[in-house]
Amino acid sequence: MNSIKTKADALRTKLLDPQKWEDKARQLFRAASVFEGLVHNYWTLSSQERSCHQAYLSAYLMLSGFAVENVLKAIIVAKQHEVLLQKFEQKQKLPNILQTHDLVSLFKEAGLSTNGKNTIGLFKRLTRCLTWESRYPIPLRPEQYHGKDTFSIGPGFITLTAFSDADLQNVRALFEGMLEVLKKTTKKIPITEAPHS
Repeated sequence: MNSIKTKADALRTKLLDPQKWEDKARQLFRAASVFEGLVHNYWTLSSQERSCHQAYLSAYLMLSGFAVENVLKAIIVAKQHEVLLQKFEQKQKLPNILQTHDLVSLFKEAGLSTNGKNTIGLFKRLTRCLTWESRYPIPLRPEQYHGKDTFSIGPGFITLTAFSDADLQNVRALFEGMLEVLKKTTKKIPITEAPHS
């Protein structure tokens, strides 16, 4: 049997299985959870002490962001199974929508909506961590540098780049809410509303 064909068959099987995406999401969130105590303590530190512990916050946000990303991709796989299969068959690679780390784009592609600016703000801040802030000392493009984006972090609060002590709770609620959406999606119950954080 052709080795490339065998590999393509294995990739296709995993690509089109929402459970595989969910399993990876849960693994990532479990890894992120290791940092929860350190992140909780981070907010009690002085600004000088925080700079020494920034790595814990960054690791938590990156891993939990990747977990949310995988749940959103599981929802997309469940809803767009045939379309993704066709795209895979054409190019023999992961379809572009499943390669992105842009949580807002994935949220929209999953066909979800929210009335909460806080949810979109959290998606944007997590995306920032996934694409560069938790991984590199500088953004990938100049327009990604501080000041371009504003994020809602709660009623009446807007931030350019900061995270808050509420993010720990909000990220967990977002992840658990997305898992509920996935559960309903895989049971073929139409879902168009995402949880509010």
